[in-house]
Amino acid sequence: MREKHLFTLQRLSYRNRLAKLLEYQQELRQKYYKLLGKLPEKTPLNACVTGVIECDGYRIEKVAYESRPNQRIKEIIKKSIFNFSALPGLQN
Repeated sequence: MREKHLFTLQRLSYRNRLAKLLEYQQELRQKYYKLLGKLPEKTPLNACVTGVIECDGYRIEKVAYESRPNQRIKEIIKKSIFNFSALPGLQN
């Protein structure tokens, strides 16, 4: 009987800690957004592939997108050509 009582107290203690943690997390989130100020509105990325280089076992894609209207960002993405769907648990 005593073990059951201790288990209940531990579970209540866990719930209290979890509630305090979530409350603290919300507090930090509010402070963070207050420091950041107003976030920019979401806009379409308008992404496009500007070039592809085929290599042995992988390929390189040159991509450009807009982080904000009329503000283009260029990226290089290396992609594996290997078919991961043949191996369970791995994804491309």
